[in-house]
Amino acid sequence: MALAPRSTVGETIAARIVSIAQHPLQIRLAITCGLLQTVCALLLAVTLYSLTREEDSDLALLATICRVAEGLIGVLASRSPVGLLRLTTLHGTSTLPSATIEALGACFLLAPAGNIGAIFFAFGSVLFSWLFLRGRIIPIPLGWLGSEWGHPSC
Repeated sequence: MALAPRSTVGETIAARIVSIAQHPLQIRLAITCGLLQTVCALLLAVTLYSLTREEDSDLALLATICRVAEGLIGVLASRSPVGLLRLTTLHGTSTLPSATIEALGACFLLAPAGNIGAIFFAFGSVLFSWLFLRGRIIPIPLGWLGSEWGHPSC
């Protein structure tokens, strides 16, 4: 998340495309880190499911589905940087008009940035925390710390 914004600096779409063309390594690293983050989310989902399935298999499965959804949404989010990188590498050899390149760049750069994956992450994490707490699989204070339901006002 820290690498991509540094390489997309500029006032206009054209300036941001030029900035991306000057920093292809940072974009590639951001894409790689994003995909690595997705793999980690999937591995964590499987691991947490195996730890909590004996407590409540249905809730553990729902939490796992949420974490898998988070990972898949992360993969879908990597389409914009891949598209921008491809657009900037084609820019030097392409016969596309600059207006077309700027329009395509705007589609990639101005795509909605809302992180739907965070909602799935949060819901899955709350479910896993609840299962850990209910099953006393981890120390109770740690279970209360990770669970929103553990707040004294709930």
